[in-house]
Parts: sequence; structure tokens; C-alpha cells
Amino acid sequence: MGRKREEEEEEREEGTGRRRRKSGEREEKKEEWGDRGEGGGRGGGGEGGREEGRVGRGRRRREGRVGRWRREEEEREGEEEEEREEEKEGRGGEGGGGRGGGGEGGRDREEKEEWGGGEGGGGRGRRRRGGGEEEEEREEEEREGEEEERRRGRKGQGGGEGRVGRWKIEERRRGRRRRKREEEDREEEERRRRRKREEGTGRRRSMEDQFRLCQFHFHWGESNAWGSEHTVDRRLFPAELHLVHWNSDKYSLFEEAVSGDNGLAVIGVFLKVGKRHEGLQKLVDALPAIRHKGSVVEFTRFDPACLLPSNTEDYWTYHGSLTTPPLTESVTWIVMKQHIEVSHDQLAVFRSLLFTSAEEEVQKSMVNNFRVQQPLCGRTVRSSFTSFLQEAASADVNKQPH
Repeated sequence: MGRKREEEEEEREEGTGRRRRKSGEREEKKEEWGDRGEGGGRGGGGEGGREEGRVGRGRRRREGRVGRWRREEEEREGEEEEEREEEKEGRGGEGGGGRGGGGEGGRDREEKEEWGGGEGGGGRGRRRRGGGEEEEEREEEEREGEEEERRRGRKGQGGGEGRVGRWKIEERRRGRRRRKREEEDREEEERRRRRKREEGTGRRRSMEDQFRLCQFHFHWGESNAWGSEHTVDRRLFPAELHLVHWNSDKYSLFEEAVSGDNGLAVIGVFLKVGKRHEGLQKLVDALPAIRHKGSVVEFTRFDPACLLPSNTEDYWTYHGSLTTPPLTESVTWIVMKQHIEVSHDQLAVFRSLLFTSAEEEVQKSMVNNFRVQQPLCGRTVRSSFTSFLQEAASADVNKQPH
């Protein structure tokens, strides 16, 4: 009995040792096939090894591709270094290439298979070549698996430094295009800001020159419902005063300034029916003497500044044209926000004037001697009493040149 128990114990120990050795062999095979990125168990090692290989295949693929690519790169560099040394020592030639002694053609085929140029493709891991049908069967199974994955459209991540290089080049190109677009956007924004500043300061720059008063005149209608050449909030005034100035710094004659750039500046003042205007009365008293066309009267000691409103700080301004021929676009208009009041009787004297001379049989009253409002044509009307550029849609100062 004792002898039999000893034999049974020895058999159990041997069985345990065999199981441990088999388990170790399976683990070695799993590690070997895991390094290749395709999972374990394809070339033998038992049903348990194949099952575990299939379960861990995806995880090992994800975790091992970058590391395998680096190891393969190091191995390839080492082989190239060995080949160079062999060639130096005279051991090169036909039999010097490849790990299996397959010559230059064999080395080329092997490199193609390693980096995607041969059957394997995709840079999924260097294949170890050795003798024996079992190893060849495993390689064949591996190639078939890789072909299947390639058909499914799954690409390897370790596609060689060529793919990585191309990706980096494309990334740099995209970065350059993005920076170029951003720079163009910044330049365009700077141009817009510069144009806005120039528009905002254009009148002030033009007013830096000295302007001299050349003449002043009035426009009026036959009734108090109309007569002005500008409107404010679409409202017309019975009459409008224009004081015409010319740029004496830039031009030597008024006639030159009429057609020149920044040649004229005209101040417009609205007239509203109300109380009698004392400053205007001296002019009104002289009008009957020049009732007919071609009449002349001596008129001295009159200061046109008395016709300006008390507030001259608030006004609208824009670049436009004369409202009478030759209609040249050389005028900086300055339209006062505050109007002046004149009496009905004073306006009646203006309406009593005639377009015709005394010798003509048919007399024509001088009324409605204004130009109708013109479209803005894209111009900007600015105001001095707001901190921003104000469009004519809100200020509605509608008189503009053709």
C-alpha cells in the first residue's frame, strides 16, 4: 500500500509539472504572437491559447502598434548597419542581404513585406522567418488575417515614417493656410478701421485750410410748407440760407476752387417762420430796390455772421456738390442743427422778387428756387453732436449730389 501511494504521488507531481510546462509554453506563444499585433493561438498551442489570443487581440493591437513600429525601426537600422559592415568586410554580394540569406531580391521582398509593399502591408510588424512548416503556416495565417483587415478598411497605425511624414507635412500646410487667412482678416479689419477714421476726420482735415466767404444766398418756396434744400427727419423748412466759402490756402481764385478737390465749404442754415429777425431786416429793407432781374444796389456794412444761429457747435456734415450749375462735387457741406426764426412779413418780401426784368411783359415770381432732394448715393452723413458716425437714415439730411 505504501509503495502504491508513493507511485500515485509521483504520477500527480509529474502531471502537475507537465501542466505547468504546457501553461508556460502557452504563455510564451501568446507573448510571441502578441508582439506581432495579431493575437495569440493561431499556429497551435491548444484551444485555450487560441481562445485567449482572440480575446486579447484587439487590446494588444491598440497597445502594441506604436511600440512595435519603434522596435522594428531599431531592428531595421541595426540590420542596415550590419549589412554595411559586411559589405565593407567583403561579405556582401549576392548572399549578403536579408535575414534568411535570400540575396538582394530577398531583402527587397522582406522590406516590402515589413513596410506595406508586399503581402503583409500596413507596417503591422516584422515577420520572423525560420525553418519548419509550422512557422510557415503561422505566417500564412497571419497574412490572411491582415488581408482580411485591409479589406475591411482598417489601417495600421504604424504605417512607417512615410505616413507620419506626410501627415506632418499636411498639418504644416493647414497651419500655414490658417495663419495666412488670419493675417488677411487682420489686414482687412485694419483697412476698415483706417477708412472709418479717415471718414470721421475727413471734414476736420479739410477744415484745417483757410476758407474765405465768397457770397451768400437764400432758397425759398411759395409757401411755408417747403423751400429748403435739406430735410431733417424728412421735414422741410420754408427757406434755407447758404454761405459759400472757398479754400484760399489751396487755390488762388474762387473759379479754381469750384472745380477743385476740397475747394468749397458751404454752411447751410434753416429758416423757420416765427419772430422777426433783426439781423436779417437790413437785408430785407434793400430787397425792393433789386426786385427785378439785373437790378443793382449798394449794400455795405453788413456782417453775415449775424445770420448764424446761436449754437454753431451742432451740425451735420458730408461731402457733396453745388446745388446750382456747374453742380461740381467739390463741396464740404456743414448744415446747422439749430435754425433761425424770421417773420412771415420778412419771407413775403423774398417771395415778391421776380425772375424777369422790368421790360418783360410777362412777369414771373421768384419762388421755389430750390433743388429737390437727391439720393445719398452711398455717402455718409456725420454729426458733430454724437460720438459715432450717424447715417442719413437717422439724421435724414437727404440733399446729396447726383
